[in-house]
Amino acid sequence: MNTAKKDNLDALILLSAHVLAEQNCKEFSMTDTSDVVRPRSLDRRIERMIRREEQRRAQGFFFAAKRVAATLLIVCTVTAVAAMSVKSVCNLFFKTSIEQREEYISIRLVTDTDAAEIVKIQYRPTDISRSTQ
Repeated sequence: MNTAKKDNLDALILLSAHVLAEQNCKEFSMTDTSDVVRPRSLDRRIERMIRREEQRRAQGFFFAAKRVAATLLIVCTVTAVAAMSVKSVCNLFFKTSIEQREEYISIRLVTDTDAAEIVKIQYRPTDISRSTQ
């Protein structure tokens, strides 16, 4: 077959499909649906789907970025849980975290004197009231 004949056949198929689609639309719009009762939950579900699609179009990049961030968070969580299930990795992790805490986070009192000399003797309120009487 030559290309002109194929183009004509394609055009005829397209036109016949278009006519059939218009005919189906007319039949659908003429259908009486007044006696059909839709549940309220169906209306809410459809409205929610429409709102989500509108938000997706409005947010665009941010919607996709949130999905990617959530996926990465889930992957990292699953990886961490899988790594912690291995006893040697778990021990190494906790040993390292304790060393980091002691090295960088904890506060130490470094002094030349004894700790007992640093702590002052404090009087309790009952001791003060006895001394003033």
